[in-house]
Amino acid sequence: MEHTVTLRDRRTITIRTLQPQDKDKLHHMYQSMSPEALRYSMVPYTPDRIRTWIDNRNNLISLVAEHDENIIGYAEIQKHTNQSLKGITDLNIYLHQDYHQQGLGTAMLIHLLNQAQQQNIHKVNLQVVADNHPAIRLFQKLGFEPEGRIRHAFYNNGKYLDIIPMGKIINIKN
Repeated sequence: MEHTVTLRDRRTITIRTLQPQDKDKLHHMYQSMSPEALRYSMVPYTPDRIRTWIDNRNNLISLVAEHDENIIGYAEIQKHTNQSLKGITDLNIYLHQDYHQQGLGTAMLIHLLNQAQQQNIHKVNLQVVADNHPAIRLFQKLGFEPEGRIRHAFYNNGKYLDIIPMGKIINIKN
């Protein structure tokens, strides 16, 4: 699966499925991201951690965004393997700071959610730090709804922050 999108600033980006040969490029993306862009993440993103993602591709729907032969975005939906969580998934997305506010996150998530729907995923969950207002707006724009608040669940820069769990049901099943 490969798709081309044009960002607000006219850069052309390729969105495609994560491949085993992307390991080094993906690691480079995380290493080149600013502390600000990673402030709400679960660093560090080591080569071993990235290899685990790639080795676990059967339980992921994973996309990368590529520009000028560099990976500049990664998004995944992780499928749970426990039968009690059948069809329930978790979403993560990371964009290099040079591509924020350009429509890339929206484009990647639309493609990711379309793939999830085609694979009969029932619900996509995510957690977002309550202070990450741009991400919350993006998720709400795409139909995710807040499902509560987890107080003091993320530690960053010497203080505890709240987490907002959000979810979107994409295939109704009984």
